Amino acid sequence: MRHASAFVAVFFLASTLVAYAAGDARLYIEYPQKELAPSSRFPVRILLDSVDAINALSITVQYSPHALKLHSIHTRSSFIDFWTERSSDDVAGNITLEGGVRDAFSGHSGEIATLVFDVRASSSVAAISFTDAYAYQADGMGTRIELDFTAVPVVISESGTLVLFEEKDTKSPVFEEVERGGHLLDGAPFVAFHVTDDNQGALETHARFFRWFFWSDWAPAKTPVRFDDSVWALQLRAADSAGNTAYHTQVIPRALLLPLLILLICALAIGVWVRLRGVGYVT
Repeated sequence: MRHASAFVAVFFLASTLVAYAAGDARLYIEYPQKELAPSSRFPVRILLDSVDAINALSITVQYSPHALKLHSIHTRSSFIDFWTERSSDDVAGNITLEGGVRDAFSGHSGEIATLVFDVRASSSVAAISFTDAYAYQADGMGTRIELDFTAVPVVISESGTLVLFEEKDTKSPVFEEVERGGHLLDGAPFVAFHVTDDNQGALETHARFFRWFFWSDWAPAKTPVRFDDSVWALQLRAADSAGNTAYHTQVIPRALLLPLLILLICALAIGVWVRLRGVGYVT
């Protein structure tokens, strides 16, 4: 549970401090470097080289939506321990990846994620690149490093090689750590969570809240999930791109005092009514 609190602290510090550095760090891509045939499905590995030790990063992958369609995101081999965002917009052609590391990372060929794309064009030259690519140094100040990167072309043609990346996923995501605490800046309550998936990576996380004996609708959520004092319990849902789903319910003990008191009063009232009815005072 301490890991979740430390992770949240990293991102609050990284988002509030304004120190910057031109660190020696580079993003790059490994992918099939050959012409691809239409209907191919191919993997793209997002890798990082960094001389500086880092404990958090935020990157946006940009791709050509007219030629490529994101099929899935794999994070089984990622050095990222906690994810705050893994989202995609296939219309705009971008993927946002944000997360943190328990033990600071430095070195070569650190895998952030593997993206699997479907080729949707018959002939084209697509591009895969990055925008807003930053890492945060493990220097106690969350110094932000701008990551270097180079765009790569993906050539698609009728005479290209048909690549078919096979994958099977029957395992649901797992909520490994869930911790309730107070917001670091304003004291508001929150629940921080760490969800993993061995195969695809949990692409979507949602939350709903239980108030006055009713659940709210599901809404997209990322860690930490903030809530107010009217919430009696909350439920988290994580789903991967294969449709496997996991749930976690977090009860708010202090908030349950009121419904328990209401139930106790109702029970006492029913008991009194039964007793009075038994002696003839109530018919």
